Order: sequence, then structure tokens, then C-alpha cells
Amino acid sequence: MDCPSVIKFMFKSLFELQWIAGFLLGCSFIAVIPALPNFFLLLCLFFSSIFLTGLSRKAQTFFNRPIPILKAMSLISSGILFGLCWVSLFSHWQLAKKTPESINNQQHIIEASIVSLPANYPDYCQFLVKVHDSTSGLLINRTLSLSWYAADCSLELGQVWRFSSRLKAVYGPINQAGFDYERYMFEQAIHGRGYIVNSDDNQLLQSQPIVSLDSLRQHLFQQLDALDNRGIFQALIIGEKMHISTKHKQLFQQLGISHLLAISGLHISIIAGLFLYLSQWLWARLATNNWLKRIAPLQFGIITSCLMASLYAALADFSLPTQRALIMWCVVSFGLLSYQKLAFYQSISIAILLILLIYPLSVLSVSFWMTFIAVWVISLVLMGRKSRNKRKDWVSSCSWILELLKIQIAITISLFIVSLLFFQQASLLGLVVNIILIPLFSFILLPSIFFAVALMLLGMTAPLEWCDELLSYLFNSLSAFDIQQSFLVFNVYLPTFSAILLVIASFLLYLPLSKLKYPWAVVFVLLAVLFWKPFTADFANPPARAPYTVEVFDVGHGLAVLIYNREHAVLYDTGFATEQSSAAYSYLLPSLRRLGVRQLDALILSHSDNDHAGGAQILLQQLAIKQLVAGKWLENSLFYQSGQQAIDCNHELSLNFKGLKLTSLHPNTQERSTEWQGNNSSCVIKAEFDTHSLLLTGDIEKEAEWQLATDNDLYERLRSDVLIVPHHGSNTSSTYPFLKRVAARYAIYATDKYSRYRLPHHKVISRYDDLGIEQWHVGCLGQLTLNMDSLQMTHQRQQKRVWRAQPCY
Repeated sequence: MDCPSVIKFMFKSLFELQWIAGFLLGCSFIAVIPALPNFFLLLCLFFSSIFLTGLSRKAQTFFNRPIPILKAMSLISSGILFGLCWVSLFSHWQLAKKTPESINNQQHIIEASIVSLPANYPDYCQFLVKVHDSTSGLLINRTLSLSWYAADCSLELGQVWRFSSRLKAVYGPINQAGFDYERYMFEQAIHGRGYIVNSDDNQLLQSQPIVSLDSLRQHLFQQLDALDNRGIFQALIIGEKMHISTKHKQLFQQLGISHLLAISGLHISIIAGLFLYLSQWLWARLATNNWLKRIAPLQFGIITSCLMASLYAALADFSLPTQRALIMWCVVSFGLLSYQKLAFYQSISIAILLILLIYPLSVLSVSFWMTFIAVWVISLVLMGRKSRNKRKDWVSSCSWILELLKIQIAITISLFIVSLLFFQQASLLGLVVNIILIPLFSFILLPSIFFAVALMLLGMTAPLEWCDELLSYLFNSLSAFDIQQSFLVFNVYLPTFSAILLVIASFLLYLPLSKLKYPWAVVFVLLAVLFWKPFTADFANPPARAPYTVEVFDVGHGLAVLIYNREHAVLYDTGFATEQSSAAYSYLLPSLRRLGVRQLDALILSHSDNDHAGGAQILLQQLAIKQLVAGKWLENSLFYQSGQQAIDCNHELSLNFKGLKLTSLHPNTQERSTEWQGNNSSCVIKAEFDTHSLLLTGDIEKEAEWQLATDNDLYERLRSDVLIVPHHGSNTSSTYPFLKRVAARYAIYATDKYSRYRLPHHKVISRYDDLGIEQWHVGCLGQLTLNMDSLQMTHQRQQKRVWRAQPCY
């Protein structure tokens, strides 16, 4: 066989479904491999892929008869090897652009363009920049995430600034489940982070261009900022989700309609499909001469729809989800021009191939899998539909409604599995809600919002205000239902392998195969359940003696400690919360579901600071909590509206569970109203287990520590094996008298590694060193897991990933 024939065959193999499926699987390995293959191994993978592709050609002639299964396996294996090779090469290139450790924690003068809309918070603003020039050549052409702690943060998209900045390593909270900051930075191609140092070097070099896409996006962002539902409008029009409240995020996730929050395949399809229909209808009536008739109405409609989809994606700054949606729409649309029976099916496969060739790290995005599975399910269902009855009776006229219902059920089931995998929460309410909301959203809300925004640009704001009121009414109506208590809402942990098996089973049901598919689907479901069982904590049938485990969650600068076994669970503090984010929503709830914790025997809030009690409201709404322990401050708290009675934390408090005793050592009830205010009012809890003990201290400072250390009644009770370091390691705490009385073997700092408060303080670290106390830093190690029988500790950074920084000590 000559060389051109070989090349032609190799190229043709790239578009085989089996090869594309293998390529997708190979790229997906980036999510689980602990390290990237070296370049020699990558060469071996590449040539092995070529060899297997050639083997697929010979598979037809082996044993003098065709062997389709051998050809399919050769193509799948070839795709897997090439996918792993391709995503590894791309990851090597991506990690090479990461800011090196040698220039972190140093001050640099940079000239950079602002490439994202600045997110303004009460104390600071945050934005992305593209560096053009720098005192360090290693920063040029890097994308950085910067924070500016300034009273007036009047930055605009497209401006060019000179900044004095100090860089920090990309290091973020890591827990058993929930948001992974380092993975997000890797996936989004953000190469470093830092903050602006307030100095005279910070100067505006170039203003935003008057006529540009950046100025349009900035203008729309500012105009929409005045609306009550600004976060929803900004997400739908320009793809910015920074102002979507945690309340709205929870509501959409519980209803199973999170895909409506961000510009995705659905939004692109709605706008493009609307213009496809309108332009096709107009062209059929306006194209009267012979030259114009050479272009068929469908061709003109598809070209117009792709242009409008491109404009919509441009409004969202061609973010990765919109790029994927745009590629998917254009490839599928032009594929339909072939008028072949399987054109839709083949076009989706080619679209997936193009997306992964352009940006293979898309496999790390939840939205990629949501879009891919939804569109693939649609194609499988449409492939298996029977030919329609051409009679115009009521049955045939309703057949399209039945097909849509079938598609909706298939999508809901498939995305239900994916939601359990990624969010540990899913809702079958989405089946009912989507049937109502997607037509409402597609044909009324989104077109109306776009029309209202166009009128706003012309100076007419009333229609947009009407849309805002309509959304408020819709959200209030949905919030009126007790969604969390619905039997259709599931909060469970689903292992990855079980999820894959369940998705395969659902795909088998959609394929137009014989009845043989049903027993195979049952086999995959049973395997998924068998694999799932060891991961499921059975609180209803605990063993005779259930050892306790302590989880110190990595919530940044804040505190959240879980004490649990298979019978009981107690949470001490909840981490921070803001209007846009919450440690409870991002880290605690997903991790609790992963651990199998469905309810809390007690929630203890040490004091009122946001980094300790900020997530209490969300937990009170999401979990069944038997006892709430807090101080008198809780009665005046804005979030305490649940009606649940709170137990006052004082020196007389004692909670007893099987194998666990919780005792409050501070504050003293009589002195509380006069002396113990602020941090010193923290509820100090000693947790006593069968063999060891733990001391939870909140944010107490030296005054409260002195009172505890000099109280003779607490001399023995204060001793503990493990100490949660007071006030995150601040120099106002951890005094020598207190530490000597506690006599701990281990001390745990609960704070961010690169906290702007520079904690733990170096003097505090020295005090623990002087007393020979082993120190563990949650910000360095991620979520800590401590077995209270053996005092053995494990941490999340032991699970190595390509994007994950090494643990620090």
C-alpha cells in the first residue's frame, strides 16, 4: 500500500465513531492520572496509536474473514492512546506557562490589559489580566488573577494598566468533594494569581476603546447591575455569573435546571434556532431572482444562524462553554445539509472531536459533560424513532409531543446521574420543571430578555424592568415549594465508576437495538449498585463499636470541623459566606454527602464571625439538625429564622453520645455579658473519645486563654491530645501558659496557606516548636482526616493530580 493511501486511511479513521469514543476516553484520563507521562513515553503512545490504527485496516482480512470486533477494539485503543498523548502534551504546555515558584512572593511591575469584567466585593475587587510587559520576562503573555484591596476599584474591561503586584502560588482549598480551585485555574488556563500593592506605580496607561466589544460588554454589565436579578441577566446576556446569589444557585440546582444559568448549548441553540427559522422564512419569500435562488433557504438560514450564534458567543467573550456550544451548533447545522439519515449523529461526533483537538482540557469541565451527554442522548433517541404516520389524525398530530417528552425523560435520567457524580445532589423535579420551564424559557423569556436589552440600548428601560419583575415573581413562586424535603431530591455520593456504568446502561436503553439490550442494561445497573455499596455509609445499621473520625475541612481562612462515626455527627463551625459564595455550599455540603452524613446531631457555632458562622444559614436549610449550640448573639442574627431553639454555650453545657462526650469549657455564664466579647466569647469545646481528646477553641485570644489556664477546676479537663490552634495562629493567641496546660501532641492551623493576614504568625509557630508540638496546616495539606483511635492523620494532597500543587509543611 502506497504512502498517500496510508495517510488517507489514517485521516479517515479519525472520523470513525469508535476512534472518537476512544479519543474522548483517553483525554478523560487527565482527571485521574497522578502525573504526566514523560516525552519518551508520549512518543511511544503516539506510535502505538498509529500502529493500532493500521491494525484496524488489517482486521478485516485476518483469518480470511471480516472481524468487526477486532477493528472496533483497534480503533478504540488507538483513540485512547492518542487522546492520552494529546491531552498530556497540552497539559505540559499549560503547566510550563504557570508562574514559577522562583518569582512568587516577590513584587513585580507589570503592564497588562484587563481581560475580564472586574468583580467588586465590599473590601476588594478581582479581575483577570493579560501581561504585555514585566520586570520579570517569565510573566509576559501570562494570564493572571489579581485582587486589589482598594476603596475605589474603578477598573474597566479593555483598559491597559501598569500595576505593582505581588504574586502568590496557585494554591486553593482541597476537600473530599466540592469546588477544586486549582483544577479550575488549570482548566481555565489562568497561570498565576496575586494582589495589587498600593503604590504610585499603579497607573492607567490606556483607556478602554470607545467602539469595541469590550466597551459594549462593560456597558451592558453596568446597565444590568441596577436590576434586582442582575446576576441572572448578566449571566444570560454576557456570560458573567459573579453576581448570581447563593440562594439562586441552590434553587436552580435543587430543581435540576442549573444549565439555564449560564450561556451554553441551550442558549446558543435558542438564539441560533430562532434566527434559522426567521431567516429561512424570509429568504424563501424575498429570494425572487434566479441568482438568489441558487442559495436554498435552509442554507441561508444555517449561515445566518451560525453568524448570530457567533455574535452571542462574542458577547460572552468566547468563553470556553460558549466556544464548545458554537462549534457544536455550526458543525451539526452544516452536517444537516448532507440530508443523510445519520447526519445529526455523525456531526455530533465530529463536533466532539474538534472541541477536544482545540482544547482537550474541556473534559475537566462539568458543563462539557452536561452538554455532551444531553446532545448525545438526543441523537440516540432520534436515531431510534419510528417513522411517523402520515395520516393527519389526532395521534399523528401529537407524535411530536410524545417524542419531545421521550427526549426530556431521557435527558433528565442521564443528567440526574451526572449531577449525582459532580454535585452529590440531583433532582427528578427537573423532569417536570424542564417540561414547563424550557418551553417558557426558550420561546418567551430568553427572546423577551434579548429584545428588552436591545430596547435598553436605545434608551427604553421599561421592558427590561418588566422582565426583572417577571423573573422575581417566578423565583418567588419556585421558592415557595419545600424543594429540599421533596422525595424527588436525592443527596447521595455516587462513585465515578458506578456513574459510568449507569450512563452506559441508560445509553443502551436509548439505542435502537433488539430486546437483548434490556438484560445488558440490567447487568450494568447491578454492577453499579455492587460497586456503590462499599462507598455508602449505613447509619441505620452501625457496627457494635463505631470509631470516631475528625475531619478538619479546608475552607480557606475559616474553620469547620466534623466529628462523626456511623451513628453520630457533630459539626463545629461552618466557614465563611458571602452573597455570591459560601464554604458550606462549595465544600461542606458536597463533602458531607460524600461521607454519608445526612443529618447532624449537633451544630456548634463558636461565635458570630463570618469565617466561623457564615455558612450556618445554608446548613440549617439543607440538613436535619437535632441540636443547635451557640451564644446569645444568635438571637439577633439575620440568618436565624428557622425557629429552631438554640442551646446556650456556657461552662455548664455537656452533650453525650455513644463513645463521645462534648463539654464546654468557656465562656463563663456570669462573666459573659461584661468581659467576654468578640473573639473571646468563642465557645471552647473539649471532645473526649474512648482513648484520646480534641480541644476546639474558636478565636479565643490571650485574655480568655489566661482565664482557662489559671482556672484550677479546669487543670485536668484542659489537657487534650489534639488542639485546633486558637484564632488561626494569630499572635494574639497561643500563649505559653495556655499551651503548657493543654499539653497537646498535635496542633492544627485552620487557615489559608497564602492568607492576606499572614497566618500562622512566625512567633506562634516558634512557640509550638519550643514545646515539641507537631503542627499541621490545613491550607498546606488540604482537608485533614484524623482517626481518634490511633491519631493517624491523612490529608487530601496525598491524592496527587496533574494540576495539584505539592503539600507544604
